[in-house]
Amino acid sequence: MKLSKPVIQSFLFTVVGALPFLSALVLLPFYSNYLSTENFGLLSVYISLSLLFQILTSFGVEQYVPVLINERSGPPSITIQKVFGLQLVFGLSVVAIALLIGDWVLSFFYDQNTLSFFPFGLMSVATGFLNGYFRSETTYLTFNHEIKRYYFANFFNFLVTLVLSIAFIHLWGNDLMGPMLGRLLSGVLIFILALVYQSASRFPQIDFGALFSIGKITSLMFGYTLLMWVLSYIDRFILTAKISMDSVAVYDFATKCLLPVEFVMIGLNNFILPRIYSSWSGNLEHPPMERAKTLLHGLTVAAVFSISFTLVGIPLIAPIVVKNSALYESFPLMGILGIAYLTRAMFSLYLGILMLRKEVSAVVRALLFSALIHFVSLLIFVPTWGVEAALWLGILSKVIMVLFLQREVRKRVQMQFNAQKLITYPLLMSLVFAATYFLSPRMSYIYLSLGTLIPAFFFTYLFFRKDLKRAYGLIVASSQDVDPGA
Repeated sequence: MKLSKPVIQSFLFTVVGALPFLSALVLLPFYSNYLSTENFGLLSVYISLSLLFQILTSFGVEQYVPVLINERSGPPSITIQKVFGLQLVFGLSVVAIALLIGDWVLSFFYDQNTLSFFPFGLMSVATGFLNGYFRSETTYLTFNHEIKRYYFANFFNFLVTLVLSIAFIHLWGNDLMGPMLGRLLSGVLIFILALVYQSASRFPQIDFGALFSIGKITSLMFGYTLLMWVLSYIDRFILTAKISMDSVAVYDFATKCLLPVEFVMIGLNNFILPRIYSSWSGNLEHPPMERAKTLLHGLTVAAVFSISFTLVGIPLIAPIVVKNSALYESFPLMGILGIAYLTRAMFSLYLGILMLRKEVSAVVRALLFSALIHFVSLLIFVPTWGVEAALWLGILSKVIMVLFLQREVRKRVQMQFNAQKLITYPLLMSLVFAATYFLSPRMSYIYLSLGTLIPAFFFTYLFFRKDLKRAYGLIVASSQDVDPGA
């Protein structure tokens, strides 16, 4: 098979964009070997806090930049310099507010011996601000087709994060200061790099007259990213308040073990979704689904096999590089956590059509209901069931999110898809992956994970034997490929 040049470019572009996930995977053995189980759990919470402030300080700018570049339809007063100026003003204001009230907020919910604002909470806030600004800049480079700068910026971020984190982990040992300082200083360096890129022709401008009009546009995007954070990370904070940090560490390590699946799904989303959107040819009322269905089927099959191979590979590889045997308790949890990825195809389909139609408010509404249900459910069930509740509620939240998005789409768009392939097939494989969790106390987990490959191959052939040939044609057909930077 000879892949077309655009396919190879798309793959390279995607790998570079996913380097932050790869750095997290590379650092995982260092974190787990040098930190105690309790400190490993604490680090995961502080990283989640950093991701929250990455969203809060960005205020939707990262998501608005592509719209501004591609459409140029906003008021003449809105320029890219003023948009980045908004992010700087808003971000620094959020950091200042956190500095004033952050200690009070954390001490209200947590004991000082569990989570403290000084110094690690403040370091998380600052790291979130710095990383958020860098992310907005790399988004600009992507959609402005400055591919060489995009590659260099991401490789630079990858390298300084690894080098500084590993160096400080060696220096501080079982102390959170090492990994936290590594993340903070790498954030400072990439923030400076972003400003250097902007210094020639688009250095941020502070125009208070334009800040309000820009903020009105970015606020919906901000709501979208904030709600996605709630759906993905709020469980860590509720677990931290209700169970031991050792259990939080095991749960978080299980989620980190699935980073290879996340890496694959990000890559395929970046490759497949633009081809789905281009196949609709602007018809967003009744989009043609023949080519889109084949690509979505490919995404679903890829999710199944990436989960299966991760379930097999991680328990074999992890003991070689991770010496903290307490974290091995996370292996049986991986099958349950993997089920959530089987909703990704339907989620991407519904989210994509709503975003293309500029129905961001409908997306925010669907995510808001999903996030509220998820948050309340966690508060009710985690105190009694702990990690078990977080596992199953995580799957339920993804299903509810898809159902709410489907409800919004059905009001506006007529779409046809094969329910057997996009619903029945993932459901059957969900039962297979769940079985690895329920049977793990009585059987070897390695054999259980290997066993998932048999039904994976069987059901895939049963449901998709015709699609596999069509998918092969779509991948190698250069005439239908799109520019990875588009």
